[in-house]
Amino acid sequence: AVSYLGQDLPPLWTTEFSTWQDMLAFFLGDLAAAQGRADRLDARITGDAGAAGGTAYAGLCAIALRQAYGGTELVAGPNGQPWAFLKEISSDGNVSTVDVLYPASPAWVYADPGYLALLLAPLLAYAESGDWPETFAPHDLGSAYPVASGHNDGGGENMPVEESGNLLIMSAAYIQQVPSAAKAFATAHYKILKQWADYLVANLP
Repeated sequence: AVSYLGQDLPPLWTTEFSTWQDMLAFFLGDLAAAQGRADRLDARITGDAGAAGGTAYAGLCAIALRQAYGGTELVAGPNGQPWAFLKEISSDGNVSTVDVLYPASPAWVYADPGYLALLLAPLLAYAESGDWPETFAPHDLGSAYPVASGHNDGGGENMPVEESGNLLIMSAAYIQQVPSAAKAFATAHYKILKQWADYLVANLP
């Protein structure tokens, strides 16, 4: 599904099903239940968004949620753990563009903060690998989806202040929304998050 720093990552469904026929059979068998879950989610979004901003706003939120999820891909990460990648669909097709992920992140903070963590995982892993040479956060994981080849030369469409801030805010949102995972997440990623925070302190007016 995605090439991540030279390693081919299979679709996540391959960790649960041995063949695509088995996966499809499960999908068809689960169709009625899935439709029920989808209808309940739509009702929740419509009710919450309608109360916040009216009918037109509710319609926009329902569409935005579909676009946010539709632009992502679930894969089995390097050690088999679930990861998600986002295809930039607003301009040039980069892999997991941070400033596209950030404005979409309220959809996952609202619907499933755990999914946001799956999207953050490959970005954090790349920054923590030592292959990204800058002290600020990367803009994306690669210039052409689905090849997440990184930018080991420190290049790409760098937006140092914006992307560092975006990743800090999304990490904070996840920590706030999932208290049970907060300590482990913060401990695991403290070094890189502090590095980006220090960069902002040093480079903002």
